[in-house]
Amino acid sequence: MIGFRFIRGVCRTLFTHDGIKSFAAQFSANVISGVSLTVVAGLATGIVLTMQFGEGMARFGATSMIPSLVALTVVRGTGPLLSALLFAGKAGGSVAAELASMVSTQQFDALKSVGVDPIERVIAPRFLALLFGAPLLALSSIAAGLVGCLAISMATSETSTIWFINQLQSGLKPMDVIFAVFKSFIFGAIVAIVSSIIGSSSKNKTAQLTSVAATSTVVRSSFAIIAMDVVLTKLNLWLQ
Repeated sequence: MIGFRFIRGVCRTLFTHDGIKSFAAQFSANVISGVSLTVVAGLATGIVLTMQFGEGMARFGATSMIPSLVALTVVRGTGPLLSALLFAGKAGGSVAAELASMVSTQQFDALKSVGVDPIERVIAPRFLALLFGAPLLALSSIAAGLVGCLAISMATSETSTIWFINQLQSGLKPMDVIFAVFKSFIFGAIVAIVSSIIGSSSKNKTAQLTSVAATSTVVRSSFAIIAMDVVLTKLNLWLQ
């Protein structure tokens, strides 16, 4: 029964005017607002990886491999994972706290009393925003990381943009980017499921519920994302 209500809520969100407006509002509040943080973190990661790889590869005279190594590391690993952990901390905790607040103030009960399904009207738009927001943030983190790598490469050596792009093309495969987006969808689903369940399922209608729900969502989502990243990394290596 809950599954049917959720599917109905997803369809309403995606195919009605009010649903699209609600989805857009949640996407802006929980995803777009986090792009700047994700970009800064991705940029810093790309810069640090380039400097670290640069020192190591210089010992073996293989500095030309740095862009490819950084690209593989960012696309396959740090980009999706770092953005997902930041996403869980910011958006996941925010959604869980918001839903928990609605539970503690009996807003769900008020919606039910007037014939409005909270799963359809409240939870589904937030779930979809988290699900589709994670890949956007992952791509933002990846792009920022590559820009950071390019900036350091150009600042420390005679590197041209064309040469850098050629190195990326030789080191990366289209499947690497596709799998990164796939991983991000999985991570987004984890954050969406955990925050929705924890935020809306508690029967403890107290003010303290909000902070407990947010903290619990961040911790559980982070553990689940890290564990899933290990599984998906192994799967990616097996598919190569």
